[in-house]
Amino acid sequence: MLKALKNDISLSVFQNQNNISYNLFNKIYKTLKTDFQYDSTTIKNFEKFGFSKSITIPESEINLINDKINLSKKRYLKNVTNYEFDNDLKNLIKNLFIKNFREVIKDFSKFYSSRIVVSHIKIFTNHGFDKVLVSKDQSFSENYHTDNYYFTYFKLFINLEDVNLKKGPLHFVPKSNTKNFLKITNYKNRYSYNENNVENLIYKNIGKKGESVFFNTTQCIHRAGVPDIDQSRTILLFHLNAIPGNKQNLNFFEYENSESNIFLSDYWSKHYAKPIKFLDNLKLLKNFLF
Repeated sequence: MLKALKNDISLSVFQNQNNISYNLFNKIYKTLKTDFQYDSTTIKNFEKFGFSKSITIPESEINLINDKINLSKKRYLKNVTNYEFDNDLKNLIKNLFIKNFREVIKDFSKFYSSRIVVSHIKIFTNHGFDKVLVSKDQSFSENYHTDNYYFTYFKLFINLEDVNLKKGPLHFVPKSNTKNFLKITNYKNRYSYNENNVENLIYKNIGKKGESVFFNTTQCIHRAGVPDIDQSRTILLFHLNAIPGNKQNLNFFEYENSESNIFLSDYWSKHYAKPIKFLDNLKLLKNFLF
């Protein structure tokens, strides 16, 4: 009952399902730390809507990655294929990120008044299947939800192929539409809502190969679209974190060779944006502010 009450408070007050302590952290951080004096259109859209379309990666760079993953080891589970990284693929991805996103990441560093690191990298293919609406048996988070992390955690999605409606694009509710979405759907949690009559409130991330979008999955209600039975969608995904430290530090891949390295584990996302103990929340907040 207490858990349900906390969920109701988060939905009614903060319009998401995140822990109340996380939402309070976000409120304090935005008030005391976030720099709202920005010129970047990407940051303006990211703050206003919770997501922002970014640049289109040259097709030649995307093709190099696709050629490499076609030869990679693969793991298939519950309608998802995940691709393993060898050193060549790692270098391709790191070079792509630095070449194409170095400047916009500087803008994010200014916005968060903190340094930004890549905390996890994935390449995966979602395969079509017969989806039962709002089923508890999920393959790849295909029910509407928010990620329960600090808002300092966000993601960069890059299409590795053309994505149309049949391929199950990302669905997300812009922050400006969240209140109406919650009301119309009678949203309680990812397993309890009515999806009828909300089509006009949802953004579907269709686009060409190489198109990219920054997305705050902690602030926007969203879900992975389910491809048609004979379709699939392949994505390059970067998990990004603002962490305590000098925003001029551009060592985005600091944790690539750590014991919990970013190509195998999402440890660093949780370390910096998903503390379990209340005192850990306070410690992180102190580290960010002082």
